[in-house]
This record gives sequence, structure tokens and C-alpha cells, in this order.
Amino acid sequence: MKYPYIVLIACFCFLMTGCYERPASTENQVSEESSAAIAENDLAADVSPDTNEQAEKSDSEKPTKVALYIENSGSMNGYVTGNTEFKNAIGDLLVLLKFHYGEENIRLYFINDQIHPIEGVSDLTKFASWLSPATMKVGNTASSDLNLVFKEVLENTDNQTLSLLFSDLIYSIQGSNTEELLNYQKSQTKDAFLSKSKSGVELQTSIIQYNSSFNGGYWDKNNQRVELKGAKRPYYLTVTGEADRVLDLNKNINLKVKGFVNQLTLTTDDFSENNYYSVLTSTHNNGRFKPIRSMSSGKYVRGIEDVTVNERSSAPFSFAVAVDLSKMPVEESYKLDTANYEVLEGNYMIDSIMKIEQDDIHSTDWIRIQEAKATHLFLFDAQGKAFSDLTFAMKKQIPSWVYHTDSEDDTSVEGREAKTFGFKYLVEGVSEAYETVAQNKDHYFEIKVPVRKATASNTGKIFVVLVLLAVIGGLVYTYLKRRK
Repeated sequence: MKYPYIVLIACFCFLMTGCYERPASTENQVSEESSAAIAENDLAADVSPDTNEQAEKSDSEKPTKVALYIENSGSMNGYVTGNTEFKNAIGDLLVLLKFHYGEENIRLYFINDQIHPIEGVSDLTKFASWLSPATMKVGNTASSDLNLVFKEVLENTDNQTLSLLFSDLIYSIQGSNTEELLNYQKSQTKDAFLSKSKSGVELQTSIIQYNSSFNGGYWDKNNQRVELKGAKRPYYLTVTGEADRVLDLNKNINLKVKGFVNQLTLTTDDFSENNYYSVLTSTHNNGRFKPIRSMSSGKYVRGIEDVTVNERSSAPFSFAVAVDLSKMPVEESYKLDTANYEVLEGNYMIDSIMKIEQDDIHSTDWIRIQEAKATHLFLFDAQGKAFSDLTFAMKKQIPSWVYHTDSEDDTSVEGREAKTFGFKYLVEGVSEAYETVAQNKDHYFEIKVPVRKATASNTGKIFVVLVLLAVIGGLVYTYLKRRK
């Protein structure tokens, strides 16, 4: 009689081991994969700051010092002759800088082959009106070595300093082989920023393009002077500083003053761990799914499972992901362009991107994401019936306006109007320096959304176990009864 009991016990152990699975909802037990995902992506996790983090925080609380440089080579005189947009823009920005950072934290300089402090400015708000070809004539104004200017500015930029440089950003070359000479200048620009990176200061650089009326001499690539009257010429504000200080400037100072055209920001930062995201379970979806409980909370859904789609419908499985792009150092037009993203994993396509408006979000989803203040909605369409994990990323790439602005021949009106000689080489030089240092060279961020196949519920598994145990028990009972 002992053998049937052994058989019963063996069958029971086998069934419990093979069929039973601890409920995924158990709060204190999470799979290794889920734990890794949450550790990597959960911005809300409570982590006690270590000593280094506390030191960095105290350092970041020091007031920002603003060093504003105006390149004063002869090519800049046309921007300060008369009442120009250039002077108006500097005036407006100084008012905003004074209000936000305090006049005591702002210093003004002319720069050519050396830095020349501008002393005796009693009122920052009136400084721009004082600018003229005569007042700009300080130091060696015949010098226009742009890479030397960059090196001087970078040498004087530390963790507490924001360096603002106004310049036409035109390379000065001597010779007929334009492309070769511009590539050489590009490598020198790259070297200037790479050399600074060795100092340990992690910098971010914004380049803002403006337009202004221009009255004066323009020197083309052959160093021939052309007199321009009332022409519209681009000029630039280059902002360089520690990343959080540049972000603070972009957030609190309206750089889109009169004459603003475009802006780009170059950085080594990887924002994969610093941006909130959540799948929306009830908004812009086609198909059914449920959150993976171990990868979800009241504030986010980081993975989905049990995906089903109406087989009679020709519409693909689709779902929406809310993402916080507020810290991304790119223009709004860049954020909304699907060409600036790519799907790295999964058979999905980005259908569209839109700014989040509460009226467009289902109330249950809004409750989940409103505190996190997600900014943009990504709509994804599956490209087949087999649903796999999704990974997508925002690409780091130079925006198209840079190449539209570039000119390699400024000897004609077409080559000068709204264009800057050698501009793409300069931007590529700075960009390549940041790419060399950055850990994630190709993307601003990468986001992964696990998509699991449908699985049987734990209730179903337990039911199967009980049925099998009942059958086995019946067989054992019958066997014992016959033995008697």
C-alpha cells in the first residue's frame, strides 16, 4: 500500500513545481529583469544621496557667473553701425540676464586675440546703445582667428561660469583650396573643445542664430572688402557652460529676442536615465493589453503583456507612450519631427509625435502622468502580428538649418545673403568633439518598453493543479478499494 502514496506524493510535487508560479503581484518579489528595468528607469525611486552627490548639490547652488564676450574684429563693425537688431538683441538679453542672475554676477568683455574687460559700465541696460565702430576699437581688431577666440573663452569657463559669445562665426582662411582650408579650421575647433574636456568640466554648448541689418565692410574668403548697406546678415550667440546652468539659461531667459532664427545645443549627456515615460493604457490605442504589474505603479507603466487585437480589423496594433522631453536640449521642431528618432528594436513604426494636452488624454491615464508632467506623446504602430519588445531613441544629429545656412563661396550676393561662410564646418567641429567624449554618441536617450506574450493567469494554473490532484486522488482511491 505504500507505493500508491509515493506515487501520489511524487505527482503532487511535480505538479506544484511545474505548474504553480508565485503571483507576480507579490510586492516584495520582483524578477531580476524587472528589478533591473526599474532600477534603470524609475526616476521616482528613493535613493539616499551619497557624499559626492551632496557635494555636487552644494556646488551647483553657487550663483552663476555670466561672462559676456563680443568679438570686435573689423568684420563686426557693420552690426553696430546705427540702430541695428544686433544692438537691440544685446540690450534685451542684458535686461533679462540682469534680472535673473543679478548685475553683480555679469561681466562684459571684448575679445580678439586677447580678452579685454569692459570697465566703467554703470548701467547694463544702456550698454548696447553705447556700441559703435569707434567704441569697439579695442585691442587688435585686425585679428579674426575664430579658433583662438574659442580657446580663450573655453579657458575661462568653469563649473560656475556661463560664457556668452557674440560673433559672426566666420572662419578666416588664406588660400584657394577652400574645402581643405575649412576642414583644417574644423579640426582646430574640434581640438579646442576636446582640449577643454580634459579639464574635467562637463560643458554644454548652444549656438543661437539671429539676423540683423548690417552697414559696413564685409571681407569675403579672398579677403576682398565688399561694402554692404542695409543688408541682412546672420550672427550668432554661442553659450557654453556646465549643463545644468545652460539648461537654466534656456529655461529662464528668453533667447528668442528680435532677430532670432534658429538654435541648437550640443552635449555629452545621455538622458536615458533622466526622462520620465509611461505607456498609456486607455489613450490612442488599438488592441487590448494590460500593464506588467512588476514594471508598473500608480505613476507609470513601463511594460505591457497579454496583447490581443481584433482579427477582423485591418488596423494594426497601436499604443501610445508619454515622455518628458523638457530636458532635451533641442528645439520644439526637432522634438516633433519623426525623422529625428529611430526604432532600435521591435517591429514598430513611429506614426506621429504630439505635444500633450489634457483634453487629448483619457482621464485614467491623466491621473497617472499628470504629476510627472510628461510633455510629448509618441504613437506607435506594429508592422506585423508578432509583437516584440520596443526600444526607440532620439538621434543626435545636426539639424538641417545648419546646412542651409552654410556657404563655401561668399564672393557673390547669393553666397552671403542669410548665409555664413564655413558654418557647417564649425558646427561639425564642435559636434564631433562632443561625440568623441560622449558615452552615447548617437542618441540623446533610449527607451525600452517590454511587450510580453499572453500567459495563463495564476488562478487558471491553480485550477488545473486541483483538477489533476482530484483525478489522481480518485485513481488512488479506486486502487486502494480494489486491494481490499
